[in-house]
Amino acid sequence: MDNSQTILDLLTQVQEKGTSLCASEFQQESWTEYCDEIDYPKQTDWDRWRQGFIVQLSEGFESLMTPGKSLGQFSKVWIREIGFEGFSQVVCEWGLHL
Repeated sequence: MDNSQTILDLLTQVQEKGTSLCASEFQQESWTEYCDEIDYPKQTDWDRWRQGFIVQLSEGFESLMTPGKSLGQFSKVWIREIGFEGFSQVVCEWGLHL
């Protein structure tokens, strides 16, 4: 069995669990880590985090997922939950400009 057949076999075992539109979990986790030692985050904290986040991701496709300028304004992203037979659930996140 060659690699292409193995990939084809895996693809036939994929089951879509659902798709939804919500705030980016990736951005929320990054923001939470940034605020770990900040008691009451303010707009200036958001601005610093946002600029660092944008710079960090400027080279990849994630640059489409730029957080908004207002405090807590995370990008809206599509979440697709899929399952593979014999594997646990996989969650894919991709950005959407609104």
